[in-house]
Amino acid sequence: MKIFILSLLVTVSAFGRLTDNQVDIKIEKDAINITTKKGFHLNAEAPASATFDNLEALFKPTVKTEQLFTFKKDEKYKKANLSYYICDDKKTVCEQHKQTINLKSGEVKKEEIKATYNNIQDFNLASKDGRPTLLVFSAPWCPACIRMQTETYNKPSVKKEIARLNFVKLNSDVAANYELSEKFKIKAIPTMIMLDKNGAETFRWLDFQVAGDFAKSLSAEIKKVDQAEAILKNAMLGDAAAASSLAFKAYNTLDYAEAVKWFSLTKSEKDKKFKLAAEVSWAQEKAEEDEKSAADYIQTLEKAITMTKSTLDQIRWSLDYLDQKKQAKTLKSDGEKTGLLLLIDDLLKSPKKAEKAFAESTYGNYAGFEKEELLWMKSRLLGILEKKDDKTKVDRETIILISKKKLSADRPGEILLAIAYLREAGETKKVEELYQTLINKYNNSYVYFEKYARFVQKNKNYEKALSLANEALKYPEGNEPQLNLLKTQLLKDLNKKTEAIAVIDETLKAEYIQHKRFARTVKKLNELRNELAK
Repeated sequence: MKIFILSLLVTVSAFGRLTDNQVDIKIEKDAINITTKKGFHLNAEAPASATFDNLEALFKPTVKTEQLFTFKKDEKYKKANLSYYICDDKKTVCEQHKQTINLKSGEVKKEEIKATYNNIQDFNLASKDGRPTLLVFSAPWCPACIRMQTETYNKPSVKKEIARLNFVKLNSDVAANYELSEKFKIKAIPTMIMLDKNGAETFRWLDFQVAGDFAKSLSAEIKKVDQAEAILKNAMLGDAAAASSLAFKAYNTLDYAEAVKWFSLTKSEKDKKFKLAAEVSWAQEKAEEDEKSAADYIQTLEKAITMTKSTLDQIRWSLDYLDQKKQAKTLKSDGEKTGLLLLIDDLLKSPKKAEKAFAESTYGNYAGFEKEELLWMKSRLLGILEKKDDKTKVDRETIILISKKKLSADRPGEILLAIAYLREAGETKKVEELYQTLINKYNNSYVYFEKYARFVQKNKNYEKALSLANEALKYPEGNEPQLNLLKTQLLKDLNKKTEAIAVIDETLKAEYIQHKRFARTVKKLNELRNELAK
């Protein structure tokens, strides 16, 4: 399951945006002046423009500072259309504003731009209207989160269920949301949590969910939302259905020890598969914390490979097993690897068999990318076996397969998945084309500028990466510390040590950087500064 672990686009909520009603607009004889109220400022680095009447000509501000935007106007115009960005001084959010102004009457008509995310200040765990709440932890850079937005939340079957709930979506990058993220032990995103009217968690989902399945699951959990205490009591008395419910809740919390405990009381084949998956993940966690547990992890993999009835899980765990054996230098040349290759090829030749295998696995949802995932598995296996030429052929097959896909910027999550497979296959040109497609469509967000910057950085095109990082910093959306860390790394790559140190010092002086949300970033910035100062 390729979830996005935390180091910790329009919602259907009725909550307002943080920067709404925080601007003053004054119309003078030959100018329009925009200022903000206390605690907010204009984004002087972001795009700002005005058009007049129905003319296409675009006018930029004649004065553009954080305190004042001035647009020159002519008395002959009757209407002005303004577009600009406002940020709060704490730098937790920057939001676009659009207004149409009647230049004769002074009336301002606001274009409705719904919030990308809800503000934690407007949210109470306890429901005000007695309805359950679906609390979503997300982030603008997360492909699975984007897929949920463009492929799941907007589907009629899901919208019907969400209409029965309070729907709250929080940006995990924003420091103000950190405490709530900690409270609910958010380790990966997207995480969707069902809360009862008192704000107590009753169930959670993890990773991308296909609309049809998610709608059915939402409906079922809404019906059970007031039964949390009864479910716990029944599970403790040995009720298999209740234990299964608690097991999946724990599994989606990534609390694998708790999941194994409850799965041990259940009986279904599905539950047995997830119990094995929980045992493997639990053993993996222990091995990552303590190298002495590596042997136990290998034994757990061996057991899971033998016992699972899921073909895809068997392949996945076999690859992990071979990786572990190779690292331990105990990998032998035997028929087991040849059999694994035949198993993958069998699924590649039969789309229906592959579809069934994905549906029956614990692997996560790869809707629309099943073949790409299988090819990646095959490439990984050939890499372990050090069959370079065969691996290159498989990677080329992946590149051709994705080039034939009808990818659309309206479904950016799919493009990000395609990029991930292309990068694994060693493709560069197509990746750059796809990043540029996303930037052209979504040029008022840091996300794709940053992702593109990190990609070209790996390809050692540092000047271009720095330019992209600077563009990303115009729209930080809660990610400014990480973006400044990226910028300093690029300045270091370009041997611009003085500039890099200046950026670090400026970042470390910011008030927001003291939040514990950014502790790891502060540590890295200090380490980098010490290195640069030598």
